Amino acid sequence: MFGLRQLMFGFGLLLSLFSVATVALAEGDGKSAASVVLSIDVEGNRFVEKEMVLAKMETRVGEALSRKLLSRDVLAIHKTGFFSNVRFSGTRTEKGVHLICHIKEYPLIAKLDIEGNDEHPNKDLQLQMKLRPGRIFSPSNKQSDLNLIRKGYLKDGFYQVDVKFTATERSDGRVDVLVSIIEGEITTIRRIGFIGNKVFSDGELRDEI
Repeated sequence: MFGLRQLMFGFGLLLSLFSVATVALAEGDGKSAASVVLSIDVEGNRFVEKEMVLAKMETRVGEALSRKLLSRDVLAIHKTGFFSNVRFSGTRTEKGVHLICHIKEYPLIAKLDIEGNDEHPNKDLQLQMKLRPGRIFSPSNKQSDLNLIRKGYLKDGFYQVDVKFTATERSDGRVDVLVSIIEGEITTIRRIGFIGNKVFSDGELRDEI
């Protein structure tokens, strides 16, 4: 599943980069009037401030439009971890170009509950988890907490542990997240056998483990 999520993220990023090339604007070698950036607007942001998005961009109002810079802007905005999609569109006029940065945010977590965790109290888990109310519900944060929970249970001998995340969207765009943990049974070693040992007996080898 994680590999698939990585593939989907990479595909989405590829589409975002491709969308830069679809901005039907003349990009001259110099600072011609038709290639000057007149304005930059941001659409699609609900929780992230417009100023934060603009601060990550190298493209500036008053400078010549550069597709190379726009591609770097897409990467820089994606790298913040707040957005699942970033793309640019533009409108050309005789005086220059009006740019729009279209973004799609990962949802904010309004509430987080954990169930099924008999061995590890909620307080202990929540102190270490990245997912919590007020933070974004992103694939990277979800995977980080999945690895964290699994590692903690594997350390205690719960090798059959399973963790599931369920997000329920609210009317304001935030989500309620439920972390369901199926602990399973503790795995114990009943017998250890050795194959190919000619110099040392099984008992001698067991004593060294």
